[in-house]
Amino acid sequence: MEILLYNQIGIFSKCSATEQLLVRIDDKLNRIMKGAGLLANDEDVVNDLIGYLVLLKISMESDKQNEILDIATSIYGKGIRSEANILDHARDFD
Repeated sequence: MEILLYNQIGIFSKCSATEQLLVRIDDKLNRIMKGAGLLANDEDVVNDLIGYLVLLKISMESDKQNEILDIATSIYGKGIRSEANILDHARDFD
């Protein structure tokens, strides 16, 4: 499921992976509230929500790392190529 969410081509939607996950979680919770996916009768609903929330956590962490990379690139230029380089550089100041 992670590959699908991160590699969508975005023909109709240009939302980020994080935003797409939030929409899916909203949809799932909305169906539960309307009785279409009752938690007591369907363990798959719980598993779906857990899966979406785990992917959301991963996506949010990725967004945070990308933000750090963007800031570092704006400061140091294009010489910074990955999050690992940022973390290595940050260790120089410990």
